[in-house]
Amino acid sequence: MGVGKRLRGIFQVSPRSKTDNRYSTKIYFEMRKQNFLEALDSKDQEKALNILSKDLNVFANVDGGLFNEMTQLLTLEDIRQHESFANYRDTNSARRITMIELKRVIEANPIFHGKLNFPTMNGNRLQRLINQRMSYFFMFSHLKPHRTQLPVLVYRLRHPRSLPLPTPSYVKVKKISRLIYYNSGDGNLALGSNGVHLCWNWPTEDDLNQSDR
Repeated sequence: MGVGKRLRGIFQVSPRSKTDNRYSTKIYFEMRKQNFLEALDSKDQEKALNILSKDLNVFANVDGGLFNEMTQLLTLEDIRQHESFANYRDTNSARRITMIELKRVIEANPIFHGKLNFPTMNGNRLQRLINQRMSYFFMFSHLKPHRTQLPVLVYRLRHPRSLPLPTPSYVKVKKISRLIYYNSGDGNLALGSNGVHLCWNWPTEDDLNQSDR
């Protein structure tokens, strides 16, 4: 998901919105301006024109002079020929400068006040939250995933110590951030860093005895 889509959940895209402020407007403008400059620098005139007409056009009433300046860039062979962008080096350098500016504007935006720092909590509190989440999964571990509608894959293994734990090919987990065993001892939960969690569940001795009868 792009940054722009994430920010839509916090404030409106249009600078005409009554709920926006000048900080919100500048955040969107800086992101779209950088996309526009990158398109021009890569000689993609069609993409640049599309960004200018659809994304940057809404800012014409905010700063008409700057918008006209960016329109003039379409007529240049190299954006560095314009005095305002003579120091434009490359995409990576421009992105670093843009990120520094965005960080400053976001921190100054009153909409984000009190929302940028992760809440402080002791280790016991964090462990309690994890245990509560695990308990919710374990309540339904005996059901099929499509019935519970939970993002958990459940397997029942007869001999987990002698067999590798199966993982379907369509599940992509880049890194396991934590491996947690059930308190009952009949399964474990792997917490993926990308939000995909894997749950393995195997029968207890009582379950095996009942199935053999």
